[in-house]
Amino acid sequence: MFHNFQELHKTIAVKLAQKLDDMALICDIIAVTDQLTIGVVGNIIRERLSYWADKGKIIVVDSRDRIGLFRNVIVKPNEIEAVRWIESEYDGAERTIEQWAEVAKELSQEVNGTCCVTLGSDGALWIDSETCILIPTRVVEPPIDIVGAGDGFAAALLCALGAGSDGPEATAFAHLAASIVIKKMGTTGTASPQEILAI
Repeated sequence: MFHNFQELHKTIAVKLAQKLDDMALICDIIAVTDQLTIGVVGNIIRERLSYWADKGKIIVVDSRDRIGLFRNVIVKPNEIEAVRWIESEYDGAERTIEQWAEVAKELSQEVNGTCCVTLGSDGALWIDSETCILIPTRVVEPPIDIVGAGDGFAAALLCALGAGSDGPEATAFAHLAASIVIKKMGTTGTASPQEILAI
């Protein structure tokens, strides 16, 4: 495994932003995964993503430690990533759905965008300027392996949004995909269209 130990040089970040602009001209939806301690998504890239979101591009961001730095996009943290951004001193205490919803609403306001917070077996919250909806997930019996569940959820969410689904419908579809992924033991699973249709 390779790790970066310093931020991208500004010259490289600008070139990367130009490539992002080129890509954004020919696509409708953009997935952003910002999971490394030091990755390629810095201020310059976040600014370009915000610009393209303002132009109507659907942009979904999954960021482990910097979710609140993005603007005008759809952010997709899990509940721990969301609360750690809002409350730096989070102690790991259990919360009710209503309390998670308050965290999600605060994050949505901070990023000036839509927020889809996954809650594991409790489902996911979809928060935008008009709604706060809990979308339950599909119950799956053990044994399960949650490795890749978040990525499977995000991929399916992106596909459904790109195909024209609204947020809650896309979230429900993403739950179906994740329920397939977690049954594939010992591997980062996938969920094919045929497997989803068979549910």
